[in-house]
Amino acid sequence: MDELWRYQLMGLIEQTPALTWLLLSKRIGNARRMTRAENGHRPLPGNAALGATMVTQKEWDRDAGKLAETKKWGSPRFTFASVEPMLEPVSIRENAPDLVIVGGESGAGARDWDGFADAARAIRDECAEVGAAFFMKQMPKKAPIPADLMIREFPAALAGNIAAGLHERENDDA
Repeated sequence: MDELWRYQLMGLIEQTPALTWLLLSKRIGNARRMTRAENGHRPLPGNAALGATMVTQKEWDRDAGKLAETKKWGSPRFTFASVEPMLEPVSIRENAPDLVIVGGESGAGARDWDGFADAARAIRDECAEVGAAFFMKQMPKKAPIPADLMIREFPAALAGNIAAGLHERENDDA
């Protein structure tokens, strides 16, 4: 990726403090290098959340610790994991982020697998145990989401923003 493009993006994020930007990476281990001011990069703005895509247990075990480390050096608004498309059961207890988004594959050639709903429930339960928000995005092949999985939580760092937005909409309707 072009360094100038990234520098300009960080500037845009800084200029939009009312927005929370979700920066998602398949290579979260590179985030620190890309936001080091001493290397001429813009640091991570305070209104940016950092996330990592981790769709298997192997990826979780490799990258969840790297994502957790971002809180020590980068001060993201919050951290999140995209477990989408979830390809196998994943345990998130180690290094759980602030938010876990779960989803199945969709589109042409989408794969479904026996036990997807139970694996999603296990992540939901682990999120509750460790205090992470759980967001069920979609089932494989966009099948209906079971009622017990229709959960769309947000991290505590966004609680004030969401309440303010709902308050604004309520006042707009008056």
